[in-house]
Amino acid sequence: MIRTTKKLKAWTGILLLAATLMLAAPPADALYTVYSGQTLNITDDWSVDYWMENYGTVNTYDTYSVFINELKAALGIYPNVYNFENWYNYGSMSFYANPDSIYKFCNGVPTASLHNYGYFHNLILATVDIRGESYLRNYEGGTLWNDGTLWNDGTLKNWGTLNNWGTLYNAGTLWNDGTLKNWGTLNNSGTLYNAGTLDNEYFGILNNRSGTLYNERTLDNSGTLNNYDTLDNYDTLYNSGTLYNEDYGILNNYSGRLYNDGTLWNFNAGTLNNFARLYNYLYHTLNNAGLLNNAGLLDNAGLLNNDGLLNNTNTLNNAGTLYNAGLLNNCATPDNYYTTLNNAGLLNNDGLLNNSATLNNAGTLDNTGTLNNDDLLNNDGLLNNAGTLDNAGWITGAGTYNQTGGQTLNDGTMIQSLINIEGGTLSGTGIITGDVTIGSAASVMPGNSLGTLTVDGSFTSSGTLIFEIAGLAAGLFDVLDINGSATFEDGLIAFDFIDGFSGTAGDSWDFLFADVITGWDTLSFEIDGLNSGLTWGILDIERGKSLVLAEAQGVPEPSTVVFLILCIPVIVIAQRKLRAV
Repeated sequence: MIRTTKKLKAWTGILLLAATLMLAAPPADALYTVYSGQTLNITDDWSVDYWMENYGTVNTYDTYSVFINELKAALGIYPNVYNFENWYNYGSMSFYANPDSIYKFCNGVPTASLHNYGYFHNLILATVDIRGESYLRNYEGGTLWNDGTLWNDGTLKNWGTLNNWGTLYNAGTLWNDGTLKNWGTLNNSGTLYNAGTLDNEYFGILNNRSGTLYNERTLDNSGTLNNYDTLDNYDTLYNSGTLYNEDYGILNNYSGRLYNDGTLWNFNAGTLNNFARLYNYLYHTLNNAGLLNNAGLLDNAGLLNNDGLLNNTNTLNNAGTLYNAGLLNNCATPDNYYTTLNNAGLLNNDGLLNNSATLNNAGTLDNTGTLNNDDLLNNDGLLNNAGTLDNAGWITGAGTYNQTGGQTLNDGTMIQSLINIEGGTLSGTGIITGDVTIGSAASVMPGNSLGTLTVDGSFTSSGTLIFEIAGLAAGLFDVLDINGSATFEDGLIAFDFIDGFSGTAGDSWDFLFADVITGWDTLSFEIDGLNSGLTWGILDIERGKSLVLAEAQGVPEPSTVVFLILCIPVIVIAQRKLRAV
């Protein structure tokens, strides 16, 4: 039914509706069809429960409603509006169907709907409201332009072009199979399917609040995209603006490509799952403060900041800067034994890095936190440690290992061209292959805490060597076994009796082995935990040195004098200040 308050005047050029006449019966054909060249100006409230087609121009200035008339729907007459040319809305348009009506569908298709094949423009301050089982369809070749407010609580399907400069609220289903460009604000709290091109332009804001956004073709964000719920990408998501995956938001990159050419934030309680390809470009930033799971390929050429949890179970390539201040797990899974973290740039670990797969470093790895290696770490570049590096696997390569502070615990295998310990401690029961240099501010503590540390290469030290002793049997005292030359330059050797063991006269421990030992006379010695009735000395043995205990007496007995005389050529009697047991 069409209600007016003035007489209807119709002619070829313009069809005007002014307000004096109430029409209770369906009007003539001209009222339902606006022909090419005609203009229909709607200046008052309209309620349409029938069919309307526009091939000319329609201007709506007030309230325009399309709804189901139950009596006509029973006769197969449904309220659908078809625009084939130009429609300008300055007022308020509503399309709605009673959700309890048995006539809300016609052949499975929702009724009370707008079909646009031409140009539909919703102007500033105007409103289009699609409710319930209604829908708005913008077909291929059609353009839907919103400068006002477009509220969809039903179904909005776009096969043409939808330009939003105002506010588009979707609480129903928005299906884009054409081009959707947003310069304003697009709020989705329903379901948004993109099977075409969705461009969120430079000043645009796309909020996925309490709904789901499915991208099955191209989503191009150069504005701001805020995801508070679920964003699933199956094809191409290109971000050159700012993409915020907010707290409790879930961004899934399933089988597509996620390109970050702007800034991508994954917040504290957010989750970013990459099962395909994620690229972070040069000069751009990916910030993770939540959970980032990489089960695909993650290529970083820019800046990747991890302050949360980053799990890599496939391939992570860093050619830029990877800064870890949180927890980074590089771990193999039953589904993938070939998990790899490749660093050709700068990997700075200030948090915790656990490697139980393969970590290849061809750039610079700076560790000021904790690095636990339980599998394979290949270093062909520079590995700087000032934190804690715990190696129970393999560290291999032709690179340089440099430590300025902290500690290296090597219970596995470490193979490097040069191991330079300038500060901190080096300990463990593993094998080090390469030339080792110990600086004056560094300490070597063989064992963990007791055991043998093996060096296959030259060993040069001006630092401190600490040997712990808890008994006579193998494994109860520390040993440094050097398969190469040992050179000492004004360092210190200290012995520490632990676990209540203090030794007796005649006990000895072969604590140092090397092919050639030089600079021994430049060393100082200390001993801790030895009984006050004992003295000690260093005895030369084949390929090494042995610590020997003897009784300390004011006047040596003959046997003791003989022992000392016989040993003078080969033993250094280094009586120092003895600490109490």
